[in-house]
Amino acid sequence: MKTLNTTSLMTGAFAGVTAALLSLGANTQSSLAIVLYAASALPILIAGLGWGNAAAIAAVVVAGLTGTVLVCPYFALLIAVITLIPAAWLSHLANLARPASELGGPRWCACLVSAVGHPHPSRRARHPRHDHRRRHHRL
Repeated sequence: MKTLNTTSLMTGAFAGVTAALLSLGANTQSSLAIVLYAASALPILIAGLGWGNAAAIAAVVVAGLTGTVLVCPYFALLIAVITLIPAAWLSHLANLARPASELGGPRWCACLVSAVGHPHPSRRARHPRHDHRRRHHRL
């Protein structure tokens, strides 16, 4: 798991402010309102995919706080439940498909695979000289 650092938290904070302002811009009666509201999930997705789950959670929290301060708590609750939390969840699910070593996870699995040659020992190609089941000692 990645450690918390200020870069991921600040990226999440900027993504949260951006998502809240995009959602706020969608409240205007313009022809591009649906595009702005659909785009409000993108900063959360980008922060979650690029900087991890901590950035996505920080972005959702900051977007909720920004929506509460600028409009009202009901607006913040609506954008959080309808748009931002599902976007953070999608970024989490997409991160699950990435290799653990890429995300800063355990490296023992990669070491085991490189030492053994294949994750499952029964699927390794056996060399006849090293096969212990066929060992015949002739004198």
